[in-house]
Amino acid sequence: MESRMLSHRQSRTRQRASDFLELLAELFIVLLVLPALLVIIVTVMSVLAPGLSATVGLPGAPTVRALLIYGSAGFILVVGAITAVLVSELRPPSHTPTYERPPGLALVASTMVNPASAAVVFLPVAAVVGGGLWALGERPLNAVLLGYAAHGLPVGLVALRRARRDDAKDREIRDFVHAVSGHVSLGKPFGAAVETVAREVDFGPLQADIDDLAFSLGLTTAGSGGDTRREALDRFVDRVGTPLARQTVGLVTGALEWTTALLVVGIVVAVNAYVLDGFAQLSSVSQGSTIAIDPQAVDIDRDAWRFYVVTQATMLACGWFAGTASRGRYEALLHSGALVVVCYAVFAGAGMI
Repeated sequence: MESRMLSHRQSRTRQRASDFLELLAELFIVLLVLPALLVIIVTVMSVLAPGLSATVGLPGAPTVRALLIYGSAGFILVVGAITAVLVSELRPPSHTPTYERPPGLALVASTMVNPASAAVVFLPVAAVVGGGLWALGERPLNAVLLGYAAHGLPVGLVALRRARRDDAKDREIRDFVHAVSGHVSLGKPFGAAVETVAREVDFGPLQADIDDLAFSLGLTTAGSGGDTRREALDRFVDRVGTPLARQTVGLVTGALEWTTALLVVGIVVAVNAYVLDGFAQLSSVSQGSTIAIDPQAVDIDRDAWRFYVVTQATMLACGWFAGTASRGRYEALLHSGALVVVCYAVFAGAGMI
């Protein structure tokens, strides 16, 4: 009865978290799309409203329009960061994987299996990539973004690989505990039960950890003079390194940012390709006429770059949100880095940056 009551309470908790996360996702999409629409509207209105091209008394003498566009990019990044934090807080602590960074040479040795180690090891790589692109003449923003991707993609891939391995271990550990408890209930000592199960059953990715546990339980003395069983079990838990349950809060998956984010890319590219070009032609035709159109309002290269900046901010925000909702901050690096590369490739391929 207590088990059923606990299960019911956990089900209600998950449902409440699911409802709140759905509301958060809807709010995020609205806050994400509005700045992009604002940028398009401001670009169109600047042709008819010369006041948007007026300078402001700030360092560099930016225009009102530039402040609105770059302010929108900053707003998108803030929204992405805040929603990622909120999603992270929704995840139960027992379902959030944690990775400790080992000291010394063990940090390098664990690079391909520990995201915390990979996050440190790939920092110099990201710095080299960003610095190299800058030295080759790439714009500073692109150098920073692609350097970020050079860090986020490998770290995220290590985290994804580790998460899949941990999920496989979590699936096997249930069967292991069930098998051991069955032998113990028949009167067999715990150590002998573990040894029997390790010998008779193959638990896939968990097998090496079970073999180590069986060996440790077979020792007659503990290395530190303590209880052998306690030390062996503590070592087993450390080796497995996973919460003993599947993650259940990854409700918003990568499907969000491959729909919403790429839709934003498509819209912005279309605006660059057609709307800006059309207004530039209209501005040139209207010179000398009575139509109140500012011929200097549309600069295709400048406006394409501003759209690109806002779009890249959108990619980062989408990647942070969806990655955090899926598995946590390391997968957020993977998603945001991949989207940054996709956005760069699309704009560069279209000749807009």
